Amino acid sequence: MFLGRVEALEHESIQTKFFVLGIPLIPMASFYVVAEEYQGVRGQALADVHGASVLAGYLRILLPVGAVLAGVLGHVERSGSSWALCVVLSLAFLASMVFLGRLSEEERAKRSCLLRLLGTGVPPEYLQSDARDAQLTRLSAIYGLLDDTPWRDRLEAPDEVPADLLTLVYGLARHALEREAADALWPRIAAGEAKPLRQPDAARLAMDDEAPASEPAKKPKARRKARRAARVVQDGPACPACDTVSGEDATFCKGCGEPLGALV
Repeated sequence: MFLGRVEALEHESIQTKFFVLGIPLIPMASFYVVAEEYQGVRGQALADVHGASVLAGYLRILLPVGAVLAGVLGHVERSGSSWALCVVLSLAFLASMVFLGRLSEEERAKRSCLLRLLGTGVPPEYLQSDARDAQLTRLSAIYGLLDDTPWRDRLEAPDEVPADLLTLVYGLARHALEREAADALWPRIAAGEAKPLRQPDAARLAMDDEAPASEPAKKPKARRKARRAARVVQDGPACPACDTVSGEDATFCKGCGEPLGALV
């Protein structure tokens, strides 16, 4: 059972899968959930169990149960202390629903930036290393289509990063776990300096298409993946089966009907 919904951002959240035997007993794994379905949730596993989600999972089940028991005891025994305990537990439950795992405005803005860039707002440091590296490779491929200056060199002069590359370089820094460099870029993004991601120019794509014949045969496939990744940033996830782009919030491919994420 998935419990402990915290750090909600639009339709996304963090939830923890518990082993349940009447009550939640053992937290098994935490997930970054992008969609909830009757068969489960769609998302990806986090590197570690999320502490706030685990705490929320326990409190939001146990507190109302305790409040009901205290209320019943207060009614049966006419005990004022039991009624007081019922009120305290009820208020604690409401506080856990409203305040526990709530994002600050700054953190919400940062995750919204990642959401617009990649279609998901999951913080890179929460991801397992292979998933984070895959996103970094994907963003690096997009950057390579847009600019010749190595993106790590851009981090040395955050005030000189072009406005139309600002969010992309920020995403690269976050996924490379260069948090200080990303934080140095953030004030410009928060001030509204970032512009929509630039499109690769025709000359660059033409040069890419005219790769030497001595390059490995898989080069064209790599170029197609990079271009598809570029479209993902603009329009949403591309279907791995038919390459159809269905939009940022799509759960199923509009072309072939296949699901776009893993059902947990």
